[in-house]
Amino acid sequence: MRSSQNQRYPDANEPTDRGLNWDSLADLALPHSIRKIVSRNLSDPPAFIRPAMSFRSARIDHIAIAFASYGELLDADFSLLRSGAKVIDPVHAWPTTAAECKEVQTSWLDAKWMSTLAVGTLPITLLAPMIHGDLISQYVSSCGRADIHHVAFAVEDIDSILGEVGRVLPELRQISVVAIDEALSQVFLRSAGDPRICELIERRSGFGGFFTCKNIAALTQGLRQE
Repeated sequence: MRSSQNQRYPDANEPTDRGLNWDSLADLALPHSIRKIVSRNLSDPPAFIRPAMSFRSARIDHIAIAFASYGELLDADFSLLRSGAKVIDPVHAWPTTAAECKEVQTSWLDAKWMSTLAVGTLPITLLAPMIHGDLISQYVSSCGRADIHHVAFAVEDIDSILGEVGRVLPELRQISVVAIDEALSQVFLRSAGDPRICELIERRSGFGGFFTCKNIAALTQGLRQE
C-alpha cells in the first residue's frame, strides 16, 4: 500500500494552521459531481458532525467520500484533477498482498480502492469497493448513493474533548481509537441510525502525515465488529 504517513499536505505549514470550518466547504472550487455530494450535507449540518461542531476550535482536517464502484471513483478523481486538485496519494488498492493483510490483521473482504487529492489545503479521500458486499459497498447501499463517508476534525487535547462529547452526546459510540507513535491520535464516532462517521484527530509534534495501514485497519476492524 502507498502510505503517506510521512507526506506533508500540499501548501500546508503546521497542521494546526490548516483547516476549514463547516460552512467554508461551500466556497471550495469543487467539480459539480463532488459539490453535489458535499452540498447535500451543508444546508443543515448533519447530526454525525455534532461532536466537532460543539467546539469552536475544531477545523476540518479531511473528508472522505464513498462510491459504489471503481469507475465512479475514477470519474471523481479525474474531475477533481481537472478542477485543479493536487494528488496526495494516487488511485491504488489496499491491501495489496496476503502478507499485508496479515500484518494489519484485516481481510481480503475489506479490500478497497483509494485515492487522496487536495483541494487547496483540504485533502479529500475517495473510496470504492473491490469486492461486492464489502463495507464500502454496504455503506453506499445504506446511503442509497455516493456520499460522505467521514469527516475528520482537527482538535487539540482530544482526551478532554472526548469526555465532553460523552457527557453531551451519550448516544454516540466509539468505533475505534488509533494512536501512532505518540504523534497522532484518532477517534472514530458514529451515532445509531447514521452510517456516516465523525473522526476527531489530534496531531502532535508537527505530524503532517495521512492514512497508514494501522489506522485504516483499525477503522475497518471497528466497523466489522459493530
